[in-house]
Amino acid sequence: MDQSVRVIRPKGSHIASAGADLNSDTGRRSDSAHAYIHSTRAHYGNLHLKCNTKVDKVILEGGRAVGVQTVATKPLSQEQQQPRIFKARKQIIISGGTLSSPLILQRSGIGDPEKLRKVGVKPLVDLPGVGLNFQDHYLTFSVFRAKPDFDSFDDFLRGDPVVQKALYDQWNMNGTGRLATNGIEAGVKVRPNEKELEEMRTWPTPEFQSGWDDYFKNKPDKPVMHYSVLAG
Repeated sequence: MDQSVRVIRPKGSHIASAGADLNSDTGRRSDSAHAYIHSTRAHYGNLHLKCNTKVDKVILEGGRAVGVQTVATKPLSQEQQQPRIFKARKQIIISGGTLSSPLILQRSGIGDPEKLRKVGVKPLVDLPGVGLNFQDHYLTFSVFRAKPDFDSFDDFLRGDPVVQKALYDQWNMNGTGRLATNGIEAGVKVRPNEKELEEMRTWPTPEFQSGWDDYFKNKPDKPVMHYSVLAG
């Protein structure tokens, strides 16, 4: 097994919680394209985007990542059904999210050799931690009845075509209205204090204590719960 390939997960400055995709400077609703892509391409001409394209795997040569093999997300022609390879001169960054990044690595032969062989992938880098330690994102709702004239996303999410058109038109015209926000107008990050932790140790839930010690105890910036008010 070649051990010269390192998988690094960099720490970024962009933090999203509970779908709170807001510009931290303006407080307005934003998205990845406007936050990163458009602003970058406005100043640099060396950022190129490939639409309808999905990364299949990383190409390794001599223990180094030298390129990526891609496939069309939705092939529109016979030619697009063939995989393509893009070579890199310097560095390859995998940023496919919690689920897709490990899958790309595993399809590339990077992961637990035993698991890779079971699905017909030739192991190239012995890295058993790939794809491990996933955590469920638990979500519960407390529903409250709103007054009829209260602005919410109910009719929009139900698919009312009249409401949807009106909100889209308002957003496209001047960037205002309900679509100017993601509906989360307030949020609170919660961590138990020492007194609450002592009480929790008496509960018949030893899994919480092990999870606290392993992940939360020495990370004061990590909330155990995020509470939001959602106008949904």
